[in-house]
Amino acid sequence: MPDDVCLSVPVLIQDWVALQTTGRIFSVLLVLIWVFGAAFNTSSKGPFSSSCYSANGYFATWVAFFASLMYVYEIYVRPRGSSSDYEQIE
Repeated sequence: MPDDVCLSVPVLIQDWVALQTTGRIFSVLLVLIWVFGAAFNTSSKGPFSSSCYSANGYFATWVAFFASLMYVYEIYVRPRGSSSDYEQIE
């Protein structure tokens, strides 16, 4: 029985590394997509050129752009295992 556990640990570690690599690639891809999406969608010829007439699409584009930036921050900058930003120090 313990041999099965020892054999599954490298598989779990391999899956964790693959998940981290996928997250890094996906986060950069999302930022690139939303940089161009925000530039096009909110430009003067884009579908959401004014926040007055098409407010939902205009603000949703910017929310998606900033959410992708936050995702990149979580993947690359914030260290793993750090405590919450909202934790009170006593």
